[in-house]
Amino acid sequence: MLALLPTTTAAPQHSAAALALCSSEQLAGLKGHQRERVNAWAAEVVEMEKLPVRRRGAFKVGMAQRLGVSKSTLAERLKRWEESRDPQAFLDNRKGKSGLTTTFTDFFKQLCGEQGRVSAQAIRVLHDMWRDGHHIPGFGTWQEYWIKTYGNTLALPQRCGDFLPDGLSAHNLYKHLPNKFALTAMRQGRAAAIAQFGPLVLGTRLGLYVGAYISMDDLWHDCEINVRGVNKEGQRPLEVSALDIFSAHKFRWQAWPMLENDDGTRTTIRGRYTRMLIAAILHVDGYSRRGTTFVVENAGVAIPKPLEELITHVTGGLVRVHRGSIGGKPAISGHYHGQSKGNPRHKPHQESSHHPHHNRMTDKILNPGLIGSNSRLNAPEEHYGRDRANTHLIKTVQRHLAAGTMTPAEAAKVQLPILGWHEWYQLATRAYHQLAMESEHALEGWEEAELMHSEFRLGPGQDWQPMSALDEMPPNRRAAVEAYITLPGMHNVRRKSRLEVYREGARDLVRVDMSAAWLILDQDAQPCTVTNRRLLEYTENKRKFHFIGPIRTASGQSIDLRRGATYRLVVNAFYPSKALVGDTDGRLLGVVDEWERKTRMDLDGLAHSYGRVAAATGDELADLERRHWDQADLKRRQEEHNARLFAGKPVTAEDRAREAEKRRIAKSVTPSEMIEALTPAPTPEEDEPEDDDFSSLIGGPAPAAVDDEDHADFDSLL
Repeated sequence: MLALLPTTTAAPQHSAAALALCSSEQLAGLKGHQRERVNAWAAEVVEMEKLPVRRRGAFKVGMAQRLGVSKSTLAERLKRWEESRDPQAFLDNRKGKSGLTTTFTDFFKQLCGEQGRVSAQAIRVLHDMWRDGHHIPGFGTWQEYWIKTYGNTLALPQRCGDFLPDGLSAHNLYKHLPNKFALTAMRQGRAAAIAQFGPLVLGTRLGLYVGAYISMDDLWHDCEINVRGVNKEGQRPLEVSALDIFSAHKFRWQAWPMLENDDGTRTTIRGRYTRMLIAAILHVDGYSRRGTTFVVENAGVAIPKPLEELITHVTGGLVRVHRGSIGGKPAISGHYHGQSKGNPRHKPHQESSHHPHHNRMTDKILNPGLIGSNSRLNAPEEHYGRDRANTHLIKTVQRHLAAGTMTPAEAAKVQLPILGWHEWYQLATRAYHQLAMESEHALEGWEEAELMHSEFRLGPGQDWQPMSALDEMPPNRRAAVEAYITLPGMHNVRRKSRLEVYREGARDLVRVDMSAAWLILDQDAQPCTVTNRRLLEYTENKRKFHFIGPIRTASGQSIDLRRGATYRLVVNAFYPSKALVGDTDGRLLGVVDEWERKTRMDLDGLAHSYGRVAAATGDELADLERRHWDQADLKRRQEEHNARLFAGKPVTAEDRAREAEKRRIAKSVTPSEMIEALTPAPTPEEDEPEDDDFSSLIGGPAPAAVDDEDHADFDSLL
């Protein structure tokens, strides 16, 4: 949409007479002051044409006076009008001759371009050249110009003094300065001129989709932070990120403090950060089946040709790379070549996304280490003193630690005047989350792309619900709700947030498997040995990561980590929760999970970690059980022996044999045989008892006589 600048004086409209005499195309080409003149002439011509021919002569006399022209000029312009019927015939299009020749103006403009800062210096140089007797194109020397002007009427002076032609006055020369584009091109170069004064290529997100274009860039944050125990002074965080152009959502980002290495150098953007970002996008986030373009630079976050070929291979040609142009070509062939540099307008969406995040990070209370976008021009005044105080405190703590007069725990309690790394990272993460969830934005093409969200609520202060919730209501309730939400303030149409648009489109993205990620990152793999606790430990930028087994292969199998074994490990800084593992020969084995720290309040997380510990040690315990099965068997038999002993059951072999014999006899003996076996045999000295002395057999009085016929089956009763 074009923004119309307010003007102090509105251009005059065309009169009815002018519209009657001229076409709209003719009138559209007139300037404001020309319109006034054409309107006046058209009004007179219309009145004149109403009169009969015999009366027009007298009318033309007054017409010339009213228009302020002579009779001859009036006749000439009316003749031109009759011949051309063009409103330009009413105008005085004569141009006065310029007092300066083209040769001089070219010379003067070149002189302006040679002055690196202001054109006023070019005018001073020109005047000095004139007074010193140099030849000036179009004028010659001052002596020649004096003779040409005064001839023999005035003697030629010894010195020029203040003799200066009218055309060389500063007031007149300012009218002939080069335009801003030419001045910038001559002073700063071609790229600067195009960037500041070249026409912009206007674009729109209409017709795009999530994953169509992904822009990548690096970013220095406008603040300094501390990394306790590591840095000697405040450090600026450096970010590498990827932005989906359609949704304007920065879906993948990571930042690092630029720490000093042991050799005194500082860590900067390296190629492996770009490889990590590419692997994270392809393996975790995904690319579109309709095609994805990576928009990158030629330096910094750059994709070299071998990596581009690998990306094409693993995605089947669905992902291509688009690089920005490299500036540095001189504006004039006689100038030397400038330093090669990228074009920031190649990725305007990414560059503009930095601005709102910077705005959310400029709270001097929450982020006291602000240094401004250009510390030389707009740094906070107190930054100088704050930075010196911060450096002094860090060095003081380091001296106390070296002398042993302060413990590390006491050093951690020292309050520094700028944020620590973890505090700043949490602040940056929150700012990015707020930006992603924001719906009150003015991103281009949102309405045209129908990225709007309709919602309703059931009362003031109630939560907003999507209109799709009406589809889940019973018909009667839906009718009542639809009638209610027509009230003012109960329905709303808002713009979708960046995150909402990205998540809706991300469902259709496809991802490469871990083998493709390994091909991209295998050159960054580091040897890592399993510790005695069966963990893989890895250090990146002074931060230590721990990973726990088992290794999960692409086919779903598990490989246990062996204590003391060495593997090749790749930890992607853009998703450090998992790491790729290969053997020492460079072959991919699978992926392991990060062994994260859990807070005591996270009961579910603690339970999960305990389960992982049990799973990680279960195989070794099972192996121990297998090797020492005899000890376990002996323990089991001892416990069984003691239990039987205390229960009064047989425990020795003789006891068990006796019990077995009893069980065998009990199963094989008949009732009569059992009675006979239980009855003691009579001794020789004793007389055989009488039949009626039955009590001696059963230990009681003899029963009364009974009929044998009634009890013939006495044995069966027993």
